[in-house]
Amino acid sequence: MRYGIFVLAAGLLAACAGDVRTVAATRDTVTLEYSGDQESKATAQARDACAQYNKHAKLRTVNTQPNGPRMAIYDCIPD
Repeated sequence: MRYGIFVLAAGLLAACAGDVRTVAATRDTVTLEYSGDQESKATAQARDACAQYNKHAKLRTVNTQPNGPRMAIYDCIPD
């Protein structure tokens, strides 16, 4: 039982460690949430999402919450 608690705690810490999460994605935009200095990972993830439609990602805006995650919106622009 005690081992399960440690595994659960480790999983929660990993989830909060700064992974980039897709909040919404369409043919024209991608919205990503991340924390810390994960902008390069967010840009790569947006690039991959837009590439599905033969488009490239262009950062529109980043909204930063005090002590919270960042929300980045990328436009998918035709190549």
